Amino acid sequence: MAKQAFSSFSKLKKPLWPRPAMPSDNNRGVCVMPGSPIWQISVTTSAEAEEAIAALLESIFAEPASVYTDAQTQRTAVSIYWPKRSCPEAEIRVRLRRGLRQIRERGRGIYAGRVAIRKIRRQDWAESWKKHFKPLEFGQALLVKPSWSQCKPRAGQGVVVLDPGLSFGTGQHPTTAFCLEQLVACRQKGQRQSLLDIGTGTGILAIAAAKLGYRPIQALDLDHSAVRVAKANARRHLREFDL
Repeated sequence: MAKQAFSSFSKLKKPLWPRPAMPSDNNRGVCVMPGSPIWQISVTTSAEAEEAIAALLESIFAEPASVYTDAQTQRTAVSIYWPKRSCPEAEIRVRLRRGLRQIRERGRGIYAGRVAIRKIRRQDWAESWKKHFKPLEFGQALLVKPSWSQCKPRAGQGVVVLDPGLSFGTGQHPTTAFCLEQLVACRQKGQRQSLLDIGTGTGILAIAAAKLGYRPIQALDLDHSAVRVAKANARRHLREFDL
């Protein structure tokens, strides 16, 4: 699993080398207007050289650097995010290569020193996160989906509509998915089967059990916000509930 850390080297007592000037140096503050493009400028390096390269990027662009290290490969990417403005990409690469050469001359081991410059694609962040929450089917008996999904249930399939929020339980987490699978697998038609849902969260297990024919069902939670969310979800799906 990778780890990510954000570091600022603006408080260094003295720079590692004289600061190179950029064409826009008289107006160094980066103020991004709505709709303005943002550019990610990254250098792939070793953990040994990450602080020196972060200081290099900050000295050139006057922006704090982020450091991402892959725990398995130990390769490190040091990045800043910057409006391209009037500075040509070729000029950026020349200054970075010059700085990387100075770091090497000081004996810092640089894994690759590969410079990558890419434009960050503009997105509607209020909507883009929804693509990660897709409908889930549990056998032929149960469909769990978010409210914006257009997925239609199969004939006779129970449907639970839940949106991700602060309370735990949308069916996406492996533990919740496993419990839903077991509810479907353990269901015995024509037999009375009860359910006690302790720590109900969103109420997803209790609601799904009701859709599958379990009775009676009790759902409990100590968290007040979870109880509020679970009650709202239960009202949306069930005529009667005990919460």
